[in-house]
Amino acid sequence: MNKHQIAVGLFIIMLGGLFWSRAVLSITQGAWVLFALWQYRIWWPQLTKDTLLLWSICPIGLFLLGWYQQPYALVNYDLLLTFTVYPVVVLAVRSVSDGTIKHLINIWQWAAVAGLLYPLGWYLLHIQEAHTAYGAGRSLPTFMDTDHIRFSIFLCATLLFSLVNKNTVTLRNKLGVAVLILCIILLSVRTAWLILFAMCLVAALLNIRSAKRWPVYNWLLLLLLFAGISITIFYLFPTVQQKIAYTLYDWQQFKPGNYNPDFSDGARRAINHSAFQAVLADGSNTGWAGIPDTLQRYFSQSFPGTVLQYGWPFNQWLFWWMGSGWWGMLLFTAWLCYPFFRGWKINNKGLVYWTAAIMVSCLVECTLTFQYGVFLHAWPLALLWGGGVKKMAVNV
Repeated sequence: MNKHQIAVGLFIIMLGGLFWSRAVLSITQGAWVLFALWQYRIWWPQLTKDTLLLWSICPIGLFLLGWYQQPYALVNYDLLLTFTVYPVVVLAVRSVSDGTIKHLINIWQWAAVAGLLYPLGWYLLHIQEAHTAYGAGRSLPTFMDTDHIRFSIFLCATLLFSLVNKNTVTLRNKLGVAVLILCIILLSVRTAWLILFAMCLVAALLNIRSAKRWPVYNWLLLLLLFAGISITIFYLFPTVQQKIAYTLYDWQQFKPGNYNPDFSDGARRAINHSAFQAVLADGSNTGWAGIPDTLQRYFSQSFPGTVLQYGWPFNQWLFWWMGSGWWGMLLFTAWLCYPFFRGWKINNKGLVYWTAAIMVSCLVECTLTFQYGVFLHAWPLALLWGGGVKKMAVNV
């Protein structure tokens, strides 16, 4: 068994763990470490020169900004283990050839097709139930322990791989991209919709940048195109209509001093409000382990007698602000944005698209605090940053 076959086998097992078993997912990360150490001659000489490797190590240093306050708390080491995914993934990708990278991307895309069979099959067998669930703000059932948000981000990464592939110009691949977008819309996860919008917006900006001239009427045509597509999607898909209706209803139910965890947006709004009040009142730099207690304390001030069900805010910047102070939040922002500016500089559109996508998800989720989110940030970014894939990102 050669290196290529081992990498492909590990990748397949890892994606299986992503769908069905967190334990398998964690074990494969350890296997990737052994694989990377086996291939150390490839990446070790370039360790201090490779911007991707250096970028992947930074989260370990940033972790220390929220560790020293309570250094013996177990939650700290859970977070550290999560952040080590970044260097592990990058070392794994750096240890394989460009041809293997392209093969891994193809496997990711086929895994997305397999993963979609469950929610789409359930929808076809329970159409009426699905539409009722849409009206109550729920989405279709998925793999990943029913984590529909992370599964939708996985699908968005699949779409990203299709967009930056030079073969996207073929009719078959264009149809594949269209079907994938329709599936993401049907899945009814608003985070995925925001990611789609962000990627489309960034794509438009990049194409404007590459054009020598951009007349005013082209801006108007672009706005009309976005408006036309949005209106068409709204009227064609009941999932969009009902999800938007539920969102508006959900926001109307929020009342100061009245917390109702049954309403998704209302709960998130209340929690983020409490987190913001905490950092304004110097409830920041509490350390990662201090975030739950600090959040509960300020939450109780706004909603007396209510026990908070979550130990984190639904915003990645609030999480870092509370845990490591405003300087930690700024350093985290610089680290997160770096691939965007790197991709912009070297015209690697995939890096720009995916960084924008993850940043948008971080506005409404703590995407990069948990295993699934870090996994879905690190792997697409590392694969797109790889030398072979960089040459593919020329068409969108």
